[in-house]
Amino acid sequence: MRRQRGEINLINQRMETKTQKVIRWFEEGDTRKAMRHASKFRIGISKEDQDAMGFAYDCMLNADFYRQLGKDPVEIIDKGLEVFTQLFINTKK
Repeated sequence: MRRQRGEINLINQRMETKTQKVIRWFEEGDTRKAMRHASKFRIGISKEDQDAMGFAYDCMLNADFYRQLGKDPVEIIDKGLEVFTQLFINTKK
């Protein structure tokens, strides 16, 4: 079968998984986007790890609010990034 002009050949292209996207965003420096998506992953991630990444993302958006609550947003973000790198970066093959 002949392809029409402008038609994309998807047969030889691989789809990028959500995990691969999250890792790529992180490596490109878009940690906010990576954390936003990774914090919603459920399979193979403990509730504590989900919460750490979720709070880290929230602190990236609302640092002043967490300061008003007496929390240190930098500490929360660091913990979330530590969990993220442990789950996705250090286990990458």
